Amino acid sequence: VENALVIPRDLQMHPVAQFPFCLNYIRYHPSKPISLPVETVNEEESPAMKRGGFIAFVANKVECLVDEGAPIPESIKVRCDGLKQKDVVRRDRLVLPEGVRIHPRVAGDYLLGTVFGAKGKGGVGSAGDEAAASADGKAE
Repeated sequence: VENALVIPRDLQMHPVAQFPFCLNYIRYHPSKPISLPVETVNEEESPAMKRGGFIAFVANKVECLVDEGAPIPESIKVRCDGLKQKDVVRRDRLVLPEGVRIHPRVAGDYLLGTVFGAKGKGGVGSAGDEAAASADGKAE
């Protein structure tokens, strides 16, 4: 019996009962690139994300290489500390686990996404929105 690194490839659900009945795996070789999803961390340390902002991801996966013997992570973390509205999130904000490295074909200035979101609360825009909402309510 040989241990092999595998990753799930496809999950098939029963059409009526909606339970999984087939899960296919593919064998992973350490020299083969794998696309790992990105996940945000430290949102509370970002001024934009504290106010309801979000990252509009252009690429929600990154091609990585996992060293032999290292566990394959479920996701790659993106640091959000210090992000302001309209900031661009690039590859340098990725936090790579031990034994994982970015594939060489991924550019150094690889774009992950841009920060968008709500503007400050209590400003002119929000008062105008409240007035418009109350006018719509009276018209009915």
